[in-house]
Amino acid sequence: MAGSRGSQWLVRVALPIVAAAAAVSLCLVVRSNGSGDADVRVSVLNQLLQSGEEAERRDDFSAAEECYRNAVSLFPQHARAWSHLGEFQRFYKHDDGASSVSFKKAISAGVPDAEATAFAWRGLGEIAEKSGDILTAIDCMAKSLKAKPLSDTHRSLCDLYGNRKDFAKAAEHARLAAELNPSDPIALLLYAGQLERAGRHEEGRGVFSKAIELGGCDQDGKHAQPVHCCVLYNSAGYYAVCGNADGALKMLQAFFETPNHRHLSRQYLLDDPDFTALKADRRFMELLDQYLPAEVSLK
Repeated sequence: MAGSRGSQWLVRVALPIVAAAAAVSLCLVVRSNGSGDADVRVSVLNQLLQSGEEAERRDDFSAAEECYRNAVSLFPQHARAWSHLGEFQRFYKHDDGASSVSFKKAISAGVPDAEATAFAWRGLGEIAEKSGDILTAIDCMAKSLKAKPLSDTHRSLCDLYGNRKDFAKAAEHARLAAELNPSDPIALLLYAGQLERAGRHEEGRGVFSKAIELGGCDQDGKHAQPVHCCVLYNSAGYYAVCGNADGALKMLQAFFETPNHRHLSRQYLLDDPDFTALKADRRFMELLDQYLPAEVSLK
């Protein structure tokens, strides 16, 4: 399972789309006018952040980074700007050092925001878990939930406890994630997997069907528009828990074809409890050898 992976754009209500070029032009207006009207500045920040999120959806990571860097340059006191940059650096650039700095700036920002603070603590928890510091990871996740309960944080805790094979706690956090945001496909996929583990097969299938519809792909992972890599990955996990090796492998193939599949390492996939049985299938190992050769696997 990879409930901890994901970006903020999956769980936010979309504002009207503003092209990155238009948002950057607004930066020039703010810079030329100095501090400017407060409402105008907040509008520019919102447009920069939403343009960055739109660029992520298009897999245009250069444009996304430009939007987020403009945001922190123009609005260095705003927690939301730093939280977005931090998550981009963590999830898309795989730069844990830079993202930690950005997350800490979000937490201590002069213009605080509860949701941004929650995302920042969650991000720091993700980084701690990746380094093997589970106690710090759990502490950071608790601080995230205290700042504001987020589906994303419960997803992260589902992933953390699932990887430690504490499936009771993993199931509870999957349920809470799905309840907090029933439109979050990743949360629903994690919940579907836990329902399957609990023997609630029919209910799990219903949740899975809803999740992939929300996520934008069909039951084989086919899609006309970009689909978040974690939708495909957790769909593979659901199929694997169900014992459907063919379905799991199709979803993993679709996952590996996304631009950001390398945010997960070869070892992460080998250790994922969802794939315990699948590891006996030579096709699984062939996929890993093709897309994540051992000699270049992420640390």
